Amino acid sequence: FAGYVRESNLPLLSTHPVTGNPMPMLANEWAFGADNKTLYFRINPKARWSDGQPVTADDWLFTLKMMRSKEINDPWYNNYYSTQIADITKFDEHTLAITSGTEKSRQDLLESLPISPEPSHAITLTANWVKEYNWKVLPVTGPYQLDQVKKGKSVTFKRIENWWGDDERYFQHRFNPARLEIKVLRDLNIAW
Repeated sequence: FAGYVRESNLPLLSTHPVTGNPMPMLANEWAFGADNKTLYFRINPKARWSDGQPVTADDWLFTLKMMRSKEINDPWYNNYYSTQIADITKFDEHTLAITSGTEKSRQDLLESLPISPEPSHAITLTANWVKEYNWKVLPVTGPYQLDQVKKGKSVTFKRIENWWGDDERYFQHRFNPARLEIKVLRDLNIAW
């Protein structure tokens, strides 16, 4: 289930399944820094959260703060965002740079730095964050929004109407179902 939820928020870039080349997701332009540590991104100005709010560089600044915070109670993310990502720099609403903690090859930078954002306008970090947000449905950047959770039975995602990415080249013909339902089958024989 966590994998499906993570897929709901697009990263800045992905890897093309056939060519292995970078493929635009939330960013429509990118460039490598001369320091072998930094990637620069321009966010597609069409990109929107599922609640209609624009995706901006502030969302990545918030993501870095959030993933480093003790409030999320997640040592793995705390460590990764503190050691692997040195900094995020905002140049304007749609331009940012993400800097690695160490020098890396271009391929390694492409695999580690184009992270997914968190919706800065929809999250407030508090001491009670885990309890408050554990089952809260947050806005997403991808084509599917969590719709129904029937604990122990199923999870349903619904397609976002008029999703911002519908006309983008790399998203066309990919997200066709109106609904995705993941069922919990507790008996392996029934699952088979």
